[in-house]
Amino acid sequence: MNELLQPYEYDVAIVGGGAAGVLAALHLLRQAVVMLRIVLIEPQSLLAQGVAYATRCPEHLLNVPAGNMSAFADSPDDFVDYLRRARCCPHIADADLPQAYVSRLHYAVYLRERLAQAQAGSKARLQRVSARVDALDKRADGLVLHLDSGNAIHAEAMVLAVGNALRPLPLRGATSLHHAHRREAWDTDAIAALAPEASVCIVGSGLSMADSVVSLCAHGHRGPVHVVSRHGLMPLPHAAGPAADFDPAPLLQMPLRQRMRILRQHAREAAQRGIPWQSVMEQVRPLGQALWQSLSVPDQLRFLRHLVRYWDVHRHRVAAEVNAQLQTMRASGQLRLHRARLDTAFSTGACVQVNAKTAQGRLLQ
Repeated sequence: MNELLQPYEYDVAIVGGGAAGVLAALHLLRQAVVMLRIVLIEPQSLLAQGVAYATRCPEHLLNVPAGNMSAFADSPDDFVDYLRRARCCPHIADADLPQAYVSRLHYAVYLRERLAQAQAGSKARLQRVSARVDALDKRADGLVLHLDSGNAIHAEAMVLAVGNALRPLPLRGATSLHHAHRREAWDTDAIAALAPEASVCIVGSGLSMADSVVSLCAHGHRGPVHVVSRHGLMPLPHAAGPAADFDPAPLLQMPLRQRMRILRQHAREAAQRGIPWQSVMEQVRPLGQALWQSLSVPDQLRFLRHLVRYWDVHRHRVAAEVNAQLQTMRASGQLRLHRARLDTAFSTGACVQVNAKTAQGRLLQ
C-alpha cells in the first residue's frame, strides 16, 4: 500500500490521513463506479489518528453523542453498531449507546476498519504514501505535489485534510522555556507525569483545555490549575431536549447582524417552551459551511474579529459529564479561570512565572 503507482499519477490525492482524510478516501472508494486512482499521503504510521483521535486516554470523550458519529449519512447507526459488535463500552447499556459520549479512542479504529472494508469492495484503487507534502505546483494538466522523500505526485484533483497544527505560545519568552516547564496539551504522557501538587497554568480555554483538565483529574492532580484566556470563555455543555422546529434556511439570505439577532430570538422562544438553546444550534449545524460562504467578506471579517470565540463555545460543546467536572473544580477553587492577555513567561528556579494583563490593565502573575 506504500508504493507509488508508476509514473506517480493519480486521479485524486488526499493530503492528510487523520479522520477527515480517511473519511474522504472512504467515500471516494464507496462511490467509485469506474477505476479511480487515489493516493492518501500521511507521515504518521496509523491512519485516522489526528489530534482528536490519537488519544489513548479513556477520559477523553467524543464531543458528539455516538449516535451522531456514523461515517455514513445513509447508515446513521453504523458507529453504534460497531461499538456494540466490538464490545467497546461494556459499562454502557446497549439502549443508551446512541446518546452516550464514548471515549474518543474507539473512533480511529472504527474508521480504519471501515476503510479496509471499502477497499476490499471498491472499483477504485487506494495507495498509501508515508510522507509529508512540502510544496504544490499547479499545471495545466493538474497538480504536482512535492514530497519530503524527494518524490513527486501528479494528480488531477486534491483534497486538503491537514487538520490542526500546534501554534506558538502567544507570549514573550515562551520559546526559551525549558521543556520540563512546558507541556503540549496533546502530550498526554507529559501531562500525566506532572507532580500531583504542582501549580499548572493552561494557556487557552477551549476543548484542548478541557482534555488537559480531565487528564489531570484522572491522575489525581491536587494542585491549582490556572486557565488564562483573552475572552475567558469555556466550552458550554450539550443538553438533552426536544428539537427546535424553525427553518434555518432563511438565515443564508441575511447579513451577519440580522442572523445573530434572529438566532437569539429563536433561542429565547425555545427557552419559553422548555427547549434548550443547544437545540437551536443543532438546527443550524448542517448549514455551517453554507452560512460562512454566504456571508460577505466584510461580514466574515467582523465575525472573526468579534464573534468567533462566542460561536465556538456554543457550537463546539463538551459532554455534560465533562462540563460537570470542570464546574466542580471551579466551585472548589482548584480550577481558576482568568480573563487576560498573556504578556511574558520566564523560568524562576523550578517554576515558571507567567505574566498577563486584564482588560482593565491589571497585571496577573
